[in-house]
Amino acid sequence: MEPLIIKGAPSPVAISFYKTGPGIIYGDTGVLKGNYTFIVEIEASEQNVTLEKPPKVWLRIPGSCYGILGTDGRGRDNAITIMLGSQLALLVGITYGVAVVFVGLIYGIISAYAGGIVDEVMQRINEIVYSLPVLPFLILFSYYIREIWGIQPNIWHIVILLLIFGWTSTAIIVRSMALSIKEQPYIEAARAIGASNWRIVFKHIMPQLIPYTFAAIALAVPGAILMEAGLSFLGLTDPTMPSWGRMLSEAQEAMFAWWWIIPPGLMITVTGLAFVFIGNALDTILNPKLKKY
Repeated sequence: MEPLIIKGAPSPVAISFYKTGPGIIYGDTGVLKGNYTFIVEIEASEQNVTLEKPPKVWLRIPGSCYGILGTDGRGRDNAITIMLGSQLALLVGITYGVAVVFVGLIYGIISAYAGGIVDEVMQRINEIVYSLPVLPFLILFSYYIREIWGIQPNIWHIVILLLIFGWTSTAIIVRSMALSIKEQPYIEAARAIGASNWRIVFKHIMPQLIPYTFAAIALAVPGAILMEAGLSFLGLTDPTMPSWGRMLSEAQEAMFAWWWIIPPGLMITVTGLAFVFIGNALDTILNPKLKKY
């Protein structure tokens, strides 16, 4: 027999603390204040069980509405989880953005300046990595770390996995820009006076591309945040890490709890849009072709 559910009635946990009287099922009687005593009976599986001293028992009843954003299925404050998840999302996104742009910058400059067979080999490697499907490989690597190595993927594992596949697009753009820079007269003058290749690369070419990297970093952050949330949603990250994606995954069993679903989704959207706007603004400021006079 299915339990009787009355529309508009509070949860059974809340009813336990209401005053007895007409309208208790709807919470009209108010909360009964005072000290509550709970009697817990424990049945042992074996008859001959002796205890040296009475065990300590803690009873925790999650409230139906606790904190600004309510609670999840385990009684944890969703507002606290949202704030802790923002730390994880920003740490993953910014670390990934800086690392992926730096690797792509070095790779693209070396490929463009070296030219010849070196450029061909480096670009074929770039194209192979660029064509690989990212999410299936991330799932396989995460599963391999957990099942073969026996450890839960932490935040640095996620950043490294994302970095393996994320540097290719930056390298392609940087290479095209470096090809035009290396043909400039001041590069020829540096070669003529005997400047080494490394000096030309790091002293004359890289500074011309640094302004582009700031916009590229900001635009790379939303992708990392979405990828981390996706892995957490699939349960492929450390379950102890507070994540917006894990909040959405755990909320699947309670689709009626809007305070458990909408806030993490809005945080992912707003954070991603914020970095997209920052990246577009930096690109407009630092890109000479987009400047408005």
